[in-house]
Amino acid sequence: MNSANYYRAKISTQLKRLRREKDLTQKELSQLIELSQAQYSKIENGQGSLSAEQFLLLLAHLNCSLDIFIKDKNKEANEANDEEISLTKAMTRWGATHLDDKNDILVPEKYNHLNTILLDVLLIYPQPLYITNCAPMIATHFNLINFGLVATKLNDRLGSENRWWWLIESTYQAIQNRLSQTVISRKRVLLYKRALLYLESKITFREKITKLTSHFATPEDLLDENITSKTKIDALIKNRDPLAKKWRLVTDIRQMDFDEALKESEV
Repeated sequence: MNSANYYRAKISTQLKRLRREKDLTQKELSQLIELSQAQYSKIENGQGSLSAEQFLLLLAHLNCSLDIFIKDKNKEANEANDEEISLTKAMTRWGATHLDDKNDILVPEKYNHLNTILLDVLLIYPQPLYITNCAPMIATHFNLINFGLVATKLNDRLGSENRWWWLIESTYQAIQNRLSQTVISRKRVLLYKRALLYLESKITFREKITKLTSHFATPEDLLDENITSKTKIDALIKNRDPLAKKWRLVTDIRQMDFDEALKESEV
């Protein structure tokens, strides 16, 4: 990757992160730097550039320095790695017990709240490992999740809350599969049965709302934003799982991946 393309990709990545940290929508930030939302969206997707004036406006409104965008590649990689280690450690403590928790890095205070972990996974780190390992966290701590808050935050930032309900229904299905296919402890059986009842009520309520809204008219939600090939996207749409199709998620994550994550957390 040449220097121009490297910095374009870096600006794209950092813009998404900073905008989400400031709890701004694309429309809100584009207005602050005097761009149309369509133009701003291209920049976030690595397909456009800011003028010098727009870039200065951006730094002022986001209250950040130029260093964030020109940081040394190795230092940047190390910091990104530390952030993901912190997330993994937090997920381990919240129920994904099979993930590695041996690193000495401190877990940020924000991860004392499960809602924050779920939002970070869905918005910032939507990799298969993190997505699927939300299942054991939801299955064991369902009563501590503010479902409405997570849905609202996703809708504000993405214009859709579909990936949240896809995750919830995939977790629901994983719990059903675990209860029907294996012998597990009585304590866990009781926990899973309570989780099923709780999650079913949330899913049923959401499905009733969809009948009164244009929910299923929302655009396809591409979970991996690094995929830009139309051929690859079309292939994912064609071969995705039924629940991904229902909630209009473009992903190669399968129901069996959620099942396996839930199973491994029981060890």
